[in-house]
Amino acid sequence: MTQSSGVDLFWGALEKLSDLDRVRCKANLLSTRRRYVIQRWGKDASEHFSASLPEGLRRSYESTPMPFTWLPMRRLCDIDYAIWQRFMNGSVDEMRGFGSAVASLDLDMYRAFFRIGTPEFFLSRGGAVLRLYFSEGAITSVVEGRVGRHVLKDIVFPAYMCRDGISGYVDCVTRASGGREVRVAHPTCVHRGDAECTYEVRWS
Repeated sequence: MTQSSGVDLFWGALEKLSDLDRVRCKANLLSTRRRYVIQRWGKDASEHFSASLPEGLRRSYESTPMPFTWLPMRRLCDIDYAIWQRFMNGSVDEMRGFGSAVASLDLDMYRAFFRIGTPEFFLSRGGAVLRLYFSEGAITSVVEGRVGRHVLKDIVFPAYMCRDGISGYVDCVTRASGGREVRVAHPTCVHRGDAECTYEVRWS
């Protein structure tokens, strides 16, 4: 594990990760991983990567389950960790791009829907969106003007998902619904010792 000040750069504060085995996620999140690897590094690279995975993860990586099937969150995170190690050499900067890319792949099917809404409409419904993907947790959202603030509660994601996955999703939703010059910040995080995870997005 890569450490920084006693906290794993990918997983975060390990003692806070009991939700990994408790929380389930929708299978469409898992299916974006293979699509991302093929899109960025090619089909051959994806096949070599798949062959290197333990059997259980390999089946999950290669399969295309029904999009709304519930799967253990740990399985998703273990595949993400393997991608991070194999293709990104453990770089945090690379992981930020990953968060935005997989969010964009997942949102492709909703592009037409986003075009008839606004950032204010979608960002004010953060809690409903979270429940589409995860079996636990809540988000409180407040949108005023062209600024949105979200507070994540009742769940602790691994640090990479807190830092990069949710931020990337917020960025993609804001852009897909018409926001420009989008800026997303993650000012507080439980993995940095804060009481809660918050996200702030601004756009023009």
